[in-house]
Amino acid sequence: MGNKLNKLSEVLPRPSLPSNLSENALWLAGEGAGSWFVVVHESEDFYNISRFSPDGVLECQGIF
Repeated sequence: MGNKLNKLSEVLPRPSLPSNLSENALWLAGEGAGSWFVVVHESEDFYNISRFSPDGVLECQGIF
């Protein structure tokens, strides 16, 4: 008998925007996971990108 995989069939819905994030925050969702992203154009060549958990906790940040 083969293994049966539990397949998710729906994209995680967008939660309410946490109060500590700007209105420009973007929700990027997938099946069973999602994060908020804030992208700030720092200069001609660089963007500051921050990723937040669904409830608004900073998970990582970098200049790209």
